[in-house]
Amino acid sequence: MLYHHRHHESKIKVSSELSVVRLLIALSLACIATVWALKMNSLGLSESTIGFISSLLALVSIITALSLTPLLEKFNEKKILVISMILQAFGFFIMGYFHNVWIFLIGSFMYYVLGRIRRTTFSILFKDNVKNSDLNKSEGLMYVLVNVGWLIGPMISGFFLSEYGMNYPFYAGTALMLLSMTLFLILGVKEVKKERESLDLDYKKNIKEFFKNKKLILSYIISAGISGWWGFVYLYIPLAIINSGIDKIYLSYFFTAVVVPLILFEYKVGELSEKKGFRPFLVGGFGGLVVLGITLFFIQNIFLLVGLVVFGSVFVSCLEPLKDTFFFKHVTLKEEEKFYPIYSSAMNFGEIVVKSLVALTLVFLPVKFSYLILAGIMAIVFVSLFFHEDE
Repeated sequence: MLYHHRHHESKIKVSSELSVVRLLIALSLACIATVWALKMNSLGLSESTIGFISSLLALVSIITALSLTPLLEKFNEKKILVISMILQAFGFFIMGYFHNVWIFLIGSFMYYVLGRIRRTTFSILFKDNVKNSDLNKSEGLMYVLVNVGWLIGPMISGFFLSEYGMNYPFYAGTALMLLSMTLFLILGVKEVKKERESLDLDYKKNIKEFFKNKKLILSYIISAGISGWWGFVYLYIPLAIINSGIDKIYLSYFFTAVVVPLILFEYKVGELSEKKGFRPFLVGGFGGLVVLGITLFFIQNIFLLVGLVVFGSVFVSCLEPLKDTFFFKHVTLKEEEKFYPIYSSAMNFGEIVVKSLVALTLVFLPVKFSYLILAGIMAIVFVSLFFHEDE
């Protein structure tokens, strides 16, 4: 009993420490995301072109995710994580240092590919160091800290952008990614040994088995819907703010405000979902985003529009801390490396669908129609929730 108690306490300690590492990663990514589209725009690319490029990079990330299983099963995941963080930091640096669209695209390629590897390995390591009964709460706590990063990160980025220019937010992101990697190494996180008779080298078989499982399909749809929402918010809302003619400082205000509801509610959602199940939060969250997307179509005032998008984070807070938990509840320990990479591709799939459809819409129709596209995609996810048994 004493060993069990200490082992439980040890897992709580490790999961908390890993959450701090994830906080630093979030700070790094927030610095980059705040200015990514703006840098592309400064290099002479249009909104529609930026949307298509972002979708193409997301497709590359999907291909990466679907190819990761043998890598994760064969090699040490801790080493994979550290190497991916170092190389991603280098990508951030060259994105900021050079004012050349092709070099920026190379850096962006590294951003997406290495980001997928980093996130996949980190998520598996995090889950393996958390007691199953505490997974919802631990994920909730981690996402609270992640969103603290997304609260502070844009302030850091906005400061460097306004005081020193476009390059310096990328330098800040580089430093923070290297700092997070250093902290991870200091913690000495253990990797769980998973004995296997053979490696799952057949990609098609892995994908086929994943999509035979209705619960895993639903986990994929849920994650795709959430990432689609964020993909829209972080790409098109900043452009809408800039094109409205108001001061660039409002970008920092927006990126700060949009994560406040997440910080306030996500831990509580993770805690309550252990008692009430997933269904109430998933239905309420996606249902709210559908209504919000439709409402945005009728709004012309930029401040009201941005305010409603910020309010939409209340609905997202019902979803975000549950997506990975929902997946991990439906796989065994040995299936994590086999199926998580496939599941993780949902994030980029959601980006591709939303960004591509919106980019195509903007070629022919005014920007307000993009909100209807967004609402329609959220409605598809909402309806899919009712084709599966309650959790």
